[in-house]
Amino acid sequence: RRLAAAVAMATGALLTLLCEFVLGFGVTLGWAAWMPENTLRYVDLVDNGSLVRLVREVLPGVSPALIALALLLLLTLPLLRRFRQGEWLRPLLPVILLVSPLSWRHYMGLIALDQLSRVELVCLALAGVTALLVGSQVLPTTLAPVMQVPLLLVLLLRWYSWVRYQPDRDKTTAKKPTPNPQKRSTP
Repeated sequence: RRLAAAVAMATGALLTLLCEFVLGFGVTLGWAAWMPENTLRYVDLVDNGSLVRLVREVLPGVSPALIALALLLLLTLPLLRRFRQGEWLRPLLPVILLVSPLSWRHYMGLIALDQLSRVELVCLALAGVTALLVGSQVLPTTLAPVMQVPLLLVLLLRWYSWVRYQPDRDKTTAKKPTPNPQKRSTP
């Protein structure tokens, strides 16, 4: 694990240096300085499928970064048991998509990295058809929130399934097969 983490960090550092070399030194810092302004510009748009946007509907004056950090803490704490068991990417995926201040529809394809239930697949299909019809201007753009609700529902269901999933308990309570009773021949 540590080797993989070190390789990932080294790769990220090298790619950042490559970007600096190609685009000009200082672009990474410039981008980092522009991120808060960019987030404030787009966080409240109706096309943003983030849970942060929904919280800002109730608490409009609160900073998106503060909301994202609070949601990250609230959604990650119940998953600590999963992380200790070695599962970390798949349980963390819905959390990342939910707490990101900007979460556009095309990000939701990442959720396919996990195995989805039928209900979740139906929600994704409903959101996809609605997005297609709104994007094609068959339906008015005021229906954009209709496509965000199923997407958020899928992410919340994925998160909840990881919180409640207990493979160790399921193994211990599983019924052992009972032997078939032998048929006695009657004289």
